[in-house]
Amino acid sequence: MRLLKILKASILYILLIVPLILQFVSLFRNIAAMTDDLDCMTRIWTDLLFITVLIGAISSMFVLSKFSKLATGRALNIMDDIGELDSSDISVSYNGFYITPLLFGIQALLLTLYVKTGMEIFLVCLKVFVLLYGLNVIVRILAMYLQYRQKSVPGTLSEFLEPVVLPTIICLLLLFSTNTKTVGFVYRNTQFPESTFSLILALILLLLYLLAVLFCYFVNTYLITAFIFLKKDPDMLQANINGVEKKQRNREQFLRQIAQTVDKEGAQAGIIRFCLLAAGFLGSQVKAYAQELCYALQYLWWLALMRITIRFHGLLDPERIRTNSIRFCEVAAVLELLILDMALFVYLGSDDPCSRFFELLSTVIIIPILLSSLGELKSKSKK
Repeated sequence: MRLLKILKASILYILLIVPLILQFVSLFRNIAAMTDDLDCMTRIWTDLLFITVLIGAISSMFVLSKFSKLATGRALNIMDDIGELDSSDISVSYNGFYITPLLFGIQALLLTLYVKTGMEIFLVCLKVFVLLYGLNVIVRILAMYLQYRQKSVPGTLSEFLEPVVLPTIICLLLLFSTNTKTVGFVYRNTQFPESTFSLILALILLLLYLLAVLFCYFVNTYLITAFIFLKKDPDMLQANINGVEKKQRNREQFLRQIAQTVDKEGAQAGIIRFCLLAAGFLGSQVKAYAQELCYALQYLWWLALMRITIRFHGLLDPERIRTNSIRFCEVAAVLELLILDMALFVYLGSDDPCSRFFELLSTVIIIPILLSSLGELKSKSKK
């Protein structure tokens, strides 16, 4: 039954899972035939980046499904809708569903041809197919988002649309930019730059690309964590803590009773009986000691989980999501620039034009602005 649910839910992601499998196959082939030439390294880096972005896109779809469940009471599940809705409702809700088998068949065919023949033309065709489908999805999601924002009223779940939809759109846009031509340009000009301008342009593209990927992963991880802790009830956790405290009190009462029994019977018992009572008393002490350790660990676990749950219970606050997202982007950008400045200083020296450009850009303009913005966000959060 659980396997059936997993299969039903995976249909929503099938158009992303198939290219993911393909990229792993392509990565394995390129690593197996790895050489030191630029084309081979470009293909390997393209596969790695494409896999990273596809995983981000799948996690974005998962977040959209959870958001749908929060907004409507049910997650996105095509198979359940087919079983519960009539043909007219399905025709309206899943207008594009009728071509899904065709799209999946094309992907499966191209994947099979590439695996069997090893010809790159099938890989290129599949990538173009996925990119065109991604563009179609971007246009649809963006249009639906703007329409919903126009019709919605303040205070509704429309406040959550931006942090939920934005990473999905960014991931899909990254799928377009992750190709051998773009990756080859960046890799070639970072390794063997044609000019200072081309090196600066390649590094800027690299910084922006990494920042976009990190942002998508952060927001998706943040929202998934928020959905997980949204289900947890602090009252239930407090009940578990109370249960552990009750067990501890019972343990103490048990020790008192054992001690009273030994005192009462030991005064009148013979040597054999006294030895048996002493052995039983020692065994109960060992058992109680082990129970105390177990109860202490349980208490710490439930208490930490309750504290974390209470602290994370408000993660879905729209203002908190916006503030944390901006704060993450600013911190990530500052770290990227600092790491880049150190790398350029080590490999190119402080007198190189590229090093001086990024040093001035980061230390004089970007980093001061970002640090000032971080200070304002901190003061607003305290208020």
